[in-house]
Parts: sequence; structure tokens; C-alpha cells
Amino acid sequence: MASPPKPRFASLRNSSTEVKAKLQAALFYARENRKKKLSSGPGIFGYLLPTSQPSSYGENLLTAAQATFGSSSQFSVQSNDPAFTVAGGALTVSGAQIAARWGRQAASLVPDGTPVIDQIYGMIAAVTALSAGNATPTGNAGGMSGSARTTPANMQAVGRSTGILNYTAGLTFSAGAVATVTDMQLMRIETLLRRPLALFLVVSQSNWVGNSAGYTGTLHPHVPGALYIPASINRSVGADDDAADLMLPMMAMEPMQHQTLNQGGGPGAEFCREVRKYIPEGQTVLYSATGYNGAGFKTGDLWNRNTANPIAYNGFWSTSRALWTRALAWNAASYIAGVIVCVGESDLGIGNTAEHMTQMDLLLTDIRSEPGWGAMPIIFTEIGMLPGAQAGLNDANVARLKDEQRKFATGSGNVLARSRCVYIDRPTGSTYNADEIHYLQATNIVRGAVAARAWRNIVFPKSAPLALANTVP
Repeated sequence: MASPPKPRFASLRNSSTEVKAKLQAALFYARENRKKKLSSGPGIFGYLLPTSQPSSYGENLLTAAQATFGSSSQFSVQSNDPAFTVAGGALTVSGAQIAARWGRQAASLVPDGTPVIDQIYGMIAAVTALSAGNATPTGNAGGMSGSARTTPANMQAVGRSTGILNYTAGLTFSAGAVATVTDMQLMRIETLLRRPLALFLVVSQSNWVGNSAGYTGTLHPHVPGALYIPASINRSVGADDDAADLMLPMMAMEPMQHQTLNQGGGPGAEFCREVRKYIPEGQTVLYSATGYNGAGFKTGDLWNRNTANPIAYNGFWSTSRALWTRALAWNAASYIAGVIVCVGESDLGIGNTAEHMTQMDLLLTDIRSEPGWGAMPIIFTEIGMLPGAQAGLNDANVARLKDEQRKFATGSGNVLARSRCVYIDRPTGSTYNADEIHYLQATNIVRGAVAARAWRNIVFPKSAPLALANTVP
């Protein structure tokens, strides 16, 4: 059995975290292989449950030595005061304004003969320490640029090439910044887009798309063979426009969030990491973050189709339809793999919840009626709100919304029940942000993984169901 690949980020190499991850992956696939012997036949999308960890990344255009800071001669520094060092597989910046950049010749970008123009490139960097300033990801492929951040993070930017002959990726640090960078990648994203795409759509508020959380202290590597499309509204850090109603795809990793620059990123990246295990190596996960911060389905709100300008509802449809058209052009074997629903904090209260259910019923019907989309799995996850918050005023309202949303789940016995639909409670031991509404990132990581396992159980009904493990460690 193939071993899981080594993390691409040097910050995780040779660590107890990596060893533990390898052991967990090996045990996972051993269990899956035993379960597979008890079943036969493909899942609902026509393929068998994978028996080894997918490991396809985009084509990295930097050498290993460049990516992991093998020596200072492998990159250039543009600064009047280059206070930096390269040692021990890391670049260290101390109190200077500095831009570190790497370049490769155009010939290295076209091993398969594809023209260098009109290609999508992304860069990421593991900034493991950052204080007294900010860092901004940069690059010259398509004017690639990202937003400045003031906390440690995986940072990324994306752009479309414009015919230039040399491609670079880098970071710009503000004056006075103190930082450590342990890894950098410059990816040709196009290679992943030419495979069959498993598309996941999202109907959510901020507790799923990621206006929550906080840095967990661990920078997880990006997910092999997984990309995401930021929403055109409340767009992600480093995102860039592709075409009308559609953003350029970015690499799936934490933080995967919208407008909040310095927070953790929600469950999306961990969902991609876990669901990647159950989708064949030759396909690419493409996650569309079509959520909207602070909007619900109640009368007059932005997910309600009857509102004068329902920008969350319209944004979901314009992005999803544009992405579906583009996905089929990238690869005609692409398909809608699932829909994730986490919305309702804005719809608490008897009258608001009733309208929420009316609008949700209509939306789910329309989604499954969309030409070519089919009866994809639908995963409901429980909204946020700390129990007992605001003197417990919202506890009854949250419970009411939860009971109502459960009616959509397969086997609920209600007329609203859908096939291939599941409702997932919040994890046991959930933790919350200071606003008492949003989950902390440690909880979000569990939520993302559990949603992916629930998807796996729907897609492979002939296999023994996987335990959800819905508890925060």
C-alpha cells in the first residue's frame, strides 16, 4: 500500500506531527481496505472507494532548493536594507522592508507544449512567524498579488499569465517586520483543472465560509489535488477576478475564508483535505465558497429570492452556473459532487425560521432541478451560537431551527425529506469565538472533516459507514 506523501511545507517535515499523520493515514487505509472486502461495486458517481492517499499537486515551478530556502543564491532580494538570513531551511526577516522573489525561464513552464500565455498560476508561502509589520504575497504572473496580513499564516495569491517570459513568486514585508518563512510554492494550477472536477457548492453564512476562528498555531500544507473558487462578493485574501461572476481558482488550504484578513478560515480547507481521500487520484476537488457573511433567508434578507436585491442568493446562482459552464469546458467529465448547507444564525425566531424553511425548500428543489447537476448529496451542518449566550435567549430559537432543518434529512419521515441528505450536529466540546456566535478554528477543523465523512457514507452506500468522530479533541 502506498504511503501518504510527505507534507509539501518544510515546517512540517521530520516532526512528530508528520509521524502521527502518517500513522493515522496508514490505519485509515487499512480499515478502509478491510471494509472494502465486505462490499462490491462503485459508489453513486461510478467509481470505487480509493484505497490509497491521493497525492497530486499542481506542477511546482520552483525547484526543491528554491522552495525550501536551500541557499541565499537561489533567490533575489529587492530592498534598500536587506536584513535577511537564509539558514536551516528558512528565510528570516528582521526589521527591514524587503521583497524576496524567485524567477524561472518560460521554457520550464511548458513541458507538455502548452503555451505560456493564458495559464493560471498560484503562489503560496508558509509564514510561520510574523510580528511588528505585515507580509504581502506577490508575483508577476498575471499581476499576481495578495492582501497584506499581520499574523502568521499560509499566504497565497493567484493570477493569469500575460505572455511574460519570466515568472516570479515572492513576499513583500513592511518596514520593521520580523518574520520567518519556511516554504514557498509557485504552482501551475492549470494542470489540475484539466482533470474531471468534483464540484462542491456552498449555501452558508460566515460560520462555514470562514469569518470566524483564529490561528491554531499549525500551518497545514495545501490539499493535494484540491482547489477552491472564492465568491465574487466577500472575496478571499489574495483572490482575483477571472470572468464575469467567477474568480480564479486558488489552492485549497487554511486559511480558506472571505473578507477577514487575519482569522483562521472556517471548515472549508479541512473538508477538502478529508473528502480528497474518497475521490480518485485522477480527479480534482473544486470547492466553490459561495457563502455570504451575515445573511439569511428571512423576509428581506440576502438569501431570500423575494428580496429586492438578494445578492447572496443571486451570487450563489451566478457563480455556480458560471463555474459549471467553465468546469465542463475544462473537462466534460466534471460533475456536481455535493452541496454543503450551514445557514440560519440570521433566521432565528418563529416567523423568521418559517420563512427560512420555505425558502430553503425552494432552493434545494431548484438546485437538484438544474440541468446536469443531478441528485447530489446535501450536507446540513449545525449553525453556531454559544449555548447560554445572551442569558440563553437564543437557545430555544437555535433548537427550533435545528429541528426544522432536520426535516430535510433522508429518513426524517417529513414531507420535506430529500434523498442523499444528512444533518450533522455541532461537535461535542465545541469552542467559540469571543462574539459567542462563531466557532474557533479547532472546532471548525472537526466540522469540516465530519462533513466530508458524512459525504463519503452517502456516496458509498455499499461500504460499511465510517464513524463521524464528531468530537473536538
